[in-house]
Amino acid sequence: MNKTAFFFLLAAPASSFCFGFSDIVNWTGTGSNRAAMVLDWNDGTADRSLAWGFRWDGTKTAEDMLRAIDGNDPRLTLSFTFYSGLGYALTQATYDRDLNGTPEHDEGGFNAGTPGYWAYYIGNSPTAVPTWSSSDFGISGVTLENNDWDGLSWAPNFVDGPPADPQAAPVPEPLTFFALAGLLAISRKRQPR
Repeated sequence: MNKTAFFFLLAAPASSFCFGFSDIVNWTGTGSNRAAMVLDWNDGTADRSLAWGFRWDGTKTAEDMLRAIDGNDPRLTLSFTFYSGLGYALTQATYDRDLNGTPEHDEGGFNAGTPGYWAYYIGNSPTAVPTWSSSDFGISGVTLENNDWDGLSWAPNFVDGPPADPQAAPVPEPLTFFALAGLLAISRKRQPR
């Protein structure tokens, strides 16, 4: 290696991984607009922060996005609580990666008796995770715009901070869907009429 090439290698800034829309693999919905939802369980695990994508047309809120993603990913279970004058808030988020009944992530606030809450952050970037800003409104009061990034980060003991750099929430394998459909069909047959 010549001295000039070596100098440029030393002078080049270290590149850091920058998670963006192109890294998201688990998408919900269809439409010309896109947004990302990041959930950060803030529990110290390597995959504590996961990202899902959402597509839509028309007008949707962050609440609509969360509910649609929750309905599309069988490993994710979200609970919401309605607060008069404020709308809905996320109060529990569970993620069971292997669908084995033992969730890898499970954080809840307010109603679960666990000290903490899900802090809500927003940003907008056409390429990568933006610089997060704390939202002045709850998930029911934020209308999505194209290229929005919405993040909910568990704030243990009410100490909040923006979501960590996420990993892509994987797409459930087709076998998982067939297994769930089979279990649902069996449970329906066993119910008395």
